[in-house]
Amino acid sequence: ALASAILSSHRMRRYDAVILKIIGATRRWLIYAYGIEFTLLSIIASLIALLAAACAAYAMTKYLMKIDFIFPLLAVGACMFLTIIATSALGLILTMRILTGSPARQLREL
Repeated sequence: ALASAILSSHRMRRYDAVILKIIGATRRWLIYAYGIEFTLLSIIASLIALLAAACAAYAMTKYLMKIDFIFPLLAVGACMFLTIIATSALGLILTMRILTGSPARQLREL
């Protein structure tokens, strides 16, 4: 679902990048800004998913299985780290295509 959210806002991000390049933003600055955006987006989505999954796992183990719930902190941390890296990389790869062309060509394509 997170990847589809990134893809759906791709056209708007493309328009923003072209306008920012026209007014003087460098490629390095845009990569940095979009990197922060994708990282924060993936952290927030991961935390929401973690909270929902932990609540569901607690309820199932405590009330359905009637066993103690043990939170696997190391596994959760590793999964969150990999999710954040993958989401940021996907977003930056899609954004790099926008930043490679000239602003004039990009505007004509919009």
